[in-house]
Amino acid sequence: MHCHQSGVAMHRIGSGDLRTICSNLNDSTTPVLLDHHSTMLLSSVISKLPDGMPSTPVLFQLLLLTSFLVSSIGFIKLVWFISIGYGYAVAATAIVMGYVLCFSEAPVLGSPLRTLPLSMQLVLLFAYGVRLGTYVLQRERNKHYQTAAKENYGDKSRASLVAKAAVWVSVAPLYVAMVSPAAFNLMYVCGNEERKDVIFATWSEPVGLAIMTFGLVLEGLADRQKAAAKKINPKRFCDKQLFSWVRCPNYFGEILFWVGNWITPVACCYVVWWHWALSLSGLACIISIMLGSTKRLEANQQKRYGTDPEFVDYAGRVPVLFPFVPIYSLQGVKYTLG
Repeated sequence: MHCHQSGVAMHRIGSGDLRTICSNLNDSTTPVLLDHHSTMLLSSVISKLPDGMPSTPVLFQLLLLTSFLVSSIGFIKLVWFISIGYGYAVAATAIVMGYVLCFSEAPVLGSPLRTLPLSMQLVLLFAYGVRLGTYVLQRERNKHYQTAAKENYGDKSRASLVAKAAVWVSVAPLYVAMVSPAAFNLMYVCGNEERKDVIFATWSEPVGLAIMTFGLVLEGLADRQKAAAKKINPKRFCDKQLFSWVRCPNYFGEILFWVGNWITPVACCYVVWWHWALSLSGLACIISIMLGSTKRLEANQQKRYGTDPEFVDYAGRVPVLFPFVPIYSLQGVKYTLG
């Protein structure tokens, strides 16, 4: 069945289709980030949905449920809502969208060329989430990082259940908003039978995917270089390699990644106003969070290294967040998240 909205044919995925998806999730030998109980919960929700329900609401219910389930790891430790839970929630939602793409009955699936850009976008989201979550897990085992984190942020491991729940209900929908461009791309690819049978049907697909790839590589390299530098001298700031160009290259890479994710489907997939609103709200929030994280890191570095002449020189000549942009401090920025 198809429905037409704003001139775009939107494929409907019935509850029977989605039961098949969850059956494959449950029976697959491929390692996934949802455990057996989480998969059964998804299946039970889907089994109550009527056939013919529009695919967009069903898909977003699945993504939201997945995000809540995976990010709930933050109830163990508050900061994990926005670190380990963040990374693995992004990866898990990419898996859900991948299964929907593979097991829906959309006729477009007969042409691999037409689904390749979306597949690449989902792979990049999955790689981003797994890399970030795994990196944070490894960092958590580092004694020097644990000491520095307690000095900078205090011990939040004893946060109340109410405080944790408040963070949980805030971040889980945010992660869905952040990956929503891929969801809209999925709806377009599965429902638009008029899409050209070529690899890149619009200019935004190769541009967005290139920016996503560059941002992912940049963030990964920056984290790796900083970890290596701290291993040699935990008490010194990092000012080598990428950090000689910009003081927070990992945050800059993260911003690029999500900008690229938003750009990838922009030329064709945002067909109604709420598509724009949801996708832009996710992008605006993560950019604001990165600005806030940069501001907080800058303040912590000033506290630790502010009397070091080498750091004073470094902070005065190397941009804080955007390479080649002569902005050396964000302390004057008032409205940020994170």
